Amino acid sequence: MIKSIKKTAFFIKCFSAAVCIFILPFLIKRVILFFMLETFDTALAKIILSAFLYPKTLIFLFFLGMVLCFSALFALTRLRRKLTAFEEKSEFQEETLESFPYGYYLWRYDSVGFLRETFCSRRLAVMLDLAQGNDASFDSLLERFSPESVELLSESLNAMRNENRPFEAELKHKTAKRFFMVSGFRTLTAKSLCPIDCLWIRETTDMTEKLLSLNDEVCQIGQENALLRQAFNALPFPVWLRKEDLQLLLCNKAYVKAVHAPSAQQVILSGNELIYEKSPREAKVL
Repeated sequence: MIKSIKKTAFFIKCFSAAVCIFILPFLIKRVILFFMLETFDTALAKIILSAFLYPKTLIFLFFLGMVLCFSALFALTRLRRKLTAFEEKSEFQEETLESFPYGYYLWRYDSVGFLRETFCSRRLAVMLDLAQGNDASFDSLLERFSPESVELLSESLNAMRNENRPFEAELKHKTAKRFFMVSGFRTLTAKSLCPIDCLWIRETTDMTEKLLSLNDEVCQIGQENALLRQAFNALPFPVWLRKEDLQLLLCNKAYVKAVHAPSAQQVILSGNELIYEKSPREAKVL
């Protein structure tokens, strides 16, 4: 009998210990959570009741909401104005660039160095007849030039990107009837380290044609001058020309031979005269 009582007491102690270890903490947590919810609900209910039962609190909450709404509206309006001003400034700068007589092509990179986008100006697209417009690729641009010009432009671009060296080159159209001057450089934006490669392209066909025409005229004049000089030196008697101050300006080979000088340049530098009997002034008058 005593043994059975001891066993029963042992089992009761074990059960009590199990309840204290496993069940009691769970019950305590539930009770605490219940009271917390009750406290939160009570506090929320008090706030709501005080808001509706006390007019001053309701008015304060109303004005607080109005202030928050006006603050948000003011911030949005200010942000919208900034965005509008930025868009207008961007449009103005773009229109200003488009008004230039030159076309341009841009490569924009990210901070790592990967190509982000390319851009072709409207004037350049019209100048080179690029059907894609602002979205024209650089390959389509290269197709408008002769193979020699494409090779020159590619080498110049590689040097610019590798050595950060600007360049200027004259390119020829594939029809060989139009000429273009290309200027390239690399720059960094003001607020980031994102590089931008830029090509400025202007047509120089009229200027090049005028220069070629002038070169032809110079060559023709040079040929005529050479013929006249040959005829001048072929005369068997001395011939000379003086400046306003009576200094020798030009003489032929017969004059050089008559004064026993090595060359016409030496005669002009030395001022050799044909007549020695008269004064230098009288000799120069002749």
